[in-house]
Amino acid sequence: MNDRSAARHGEAMHELSRALDAIGGVLPRGTPIAYLDYAFHFNVGDLLINLGCEALFERMGYDVRLRLSFFDLCDVDWAAPAGARLKPSARRTLDALPADVVLVLHGGGNFGDWYPEYQALRESVVAHCPERRIVMLPQSLHFRDAIAQRRSLERLLAHRDLHLFLRDAESLEAVRAHAPDRGQLLPDMAHALWRTPGWIAPPAPAGAGTLRLRRRDDEALRDAVPDSFDWPDLIGPGDLLAFRALRFTMHRDLDRRHRFAARGWQALSQRVVARARQRFVAHEAIATDRLHGLILAALLERPVRYADNRYGKLSRYARAWLGDSPWVLADDGGVHGAAQPAPPTLQHQEARP
Repeated sequence: MNDRSAARHGEAMHELSRALDAIGGVLPRGTPIAYLDYAFHFNVGDLLINLGCEALFERMGYDVRLRLSFFDLCDVDWAAPAGARLKPSARRTLDALPADVVLVLHGGGNFGDWYPEYQALRESVVAHCPERRIVMLPQSLHFRDAIAQRRSLERLLAHRDLHLFLRDAESLEAVRAHAPDRGQLLPDMAHALWRTPGWIAPPAPAGAGTLRLRRRDDEALRDAVPDSFDWPDLIGPGDLLAFRALRFTMHRDLDRRHRFAARGWQALSQRVVARARQRFVAHEAIATDRLHGLILAALLERPVRYADNRYGKLSRYARAWLGDSPWVLADDGGVHGAAQPAPPTLQHQEARP
């Protein structure tokens, strides 16, 4: 990695972090907020989004009155997750908030019918709070069913003080097909972590090679390959026990002020993200088909080759935001093929438009 390509990458990442300040247009500095549906699972990508949200909340001086996870908010029958609805206790909690508190919904990639429980929650919150301002942080939208997409967007966009931020042009176009004046394009919330304390990476050790992060879930486009890992590999038995205890507390509404569980989860998730960060910085380059593998590599100033997931999330995102970085390349071989000396190849991309 040479100084010129490093500078170009740094400039691109700084711009993406500062672009998130545009949220202040609908959520002015110092606004009291309730942060809803923070990621409560061991997907490191969503944990990075959580940390990015908290970094932006601090940067913008938001007064976070309340943090509620999916399990604080919903009961769900996992045989029919699209039927998830707000718990009576959650309805009472939201109703008791002062009128000036804005609801802020977690961003990410679960807007659509791949994860129906989260879409049902989103619609349920919007329907329950028709008079309150609601801000949805940057999301990628994907429905397999066009009719379901139309119905869901119609329900959400009926709320006139709902403000949607989308992570890619395709998601924005889908929203504007229903409401031409709604929606705004912004990068992923994890970019708010750029060069914040603890996020300045050490130089890569010489000869450390390429780390392969390869997804094994329903979004995977191809089978796993040798010598790759996925986010669940970072989770130990103790993590699972702590998770179950916190989920039990949320499900049974044992923490009425919603502080103990939120703080406990924040501490646990930070430890998991630290493990991911340690793996990444121990290598010279990253090859991945996970969007937040790509983003984490970019945050840690490691060259990255990406391959797509099942519905093109990575290429959509890279096309929207990361074209100015010489260290982000679409290349299937780094994930599915033989190991390549990625850093030298990437260093010679300085003329890339």
